Amino acid sequence: MRAPGTTPQALGLYDPVATGTPSRNDRRPPPSVVSGIQITAGDEYRTKFPSTTIIAQGKSEDGRFLGVTTAGAHSDIGGGYLLNGLPARNFNLMADYLNKTIGHDAIVKIQVPPEPEKSVIHDSTQHKWFYRSVEERAIIERAEPTGRLPLEPGDATIMLKFSGKSIPEIVLVDRSLKPEGHEVLVVANGKRVLDKVVDGAWTSRSAGPSKNLPEGSYDLTAAERPAKSASSKSFEGTILHTDKKHVYQLQDNQREKASIVRHDLALFKSAPEIGATTKVDYIRGAGHVVGHERALEK
Repeated sequence: MRAPGTTPQALGLYDPVATGTPSRNDRRPPPSVVSGIQITAGDEYRTKFPSTTIIAQGKSEDGRFLGVTTAGAHSDIGGGYLLNGLPARNFNLMADYLNKTIGHDAIVKIQVPPEPEKSVIHDSTQHKWFYRSVEERAIIERAEPTGRLPLEPGDATIMLKFSGKSIPEIVLVDRSLKPEGHEVLVVANGKRVLDKVVDGAWTSRSAGPSKNLPEGSYDLTAAERPAKSASSKSFEGTILHTDKKHVYQLQDNQREKASIVRHDLALFKSAPEIGATTKVDYIRGAGHVVGHERALEK
């Protein structure tokens, strides 16, 4: 058994609220917490449900803590509704963070309901009559009654084991609504997930394992199309995704910018393997896969 306060801990907070007796107590993370994330509700408006900033928005200066805001009312973040699309997404965001902190998938992510009508922002002001007074939601910046700093410094002995380590990078996906048919490929936790706008709402489906692709969110709809011109250009990089008509390639020389180019599938003898490195030359508007004899006029 370890002595109290000597076990490294990671902290996950679902929209903490400053109400009742807890608001008079010290709610700062203890020095044994080496890293933490706070998910704050972006659509909670009850005046009697003020948000508490235990972990501030953005990444802390020492890289140990991260605060994010996601869509939904208070229980859209932590759960409690039958229409549980948003709580499922927030649970999976927290699971991503904790699993990366632990170093393996100890927390099993849950299935996000595929039905668009289950991913809704609830109006929490309708729950009780005394919640119906709506103003701008108050934000309590102090997690400790005497007004000391919001976060205590980490325990020196514990933090020494984590010297130079920052909060795990989490793939945060832009879920603002895009035009119908818009597609985004998300690579995270060893998996690829294709997000697409269908009937005015985002839907998700598995696209298979990550195949060692770099983690990130890739906007397929915004991919570059080779120009119809007399000039010559070559694209060399990793195959990111394929569909019935196109092949999406991540350019190796611009990976930090997640530069993507879209080729016609007809250029290839068969659908290329995800993660494979391929070069495609365009000469006078005609594409040619290096190593393949087949070309297609653009």
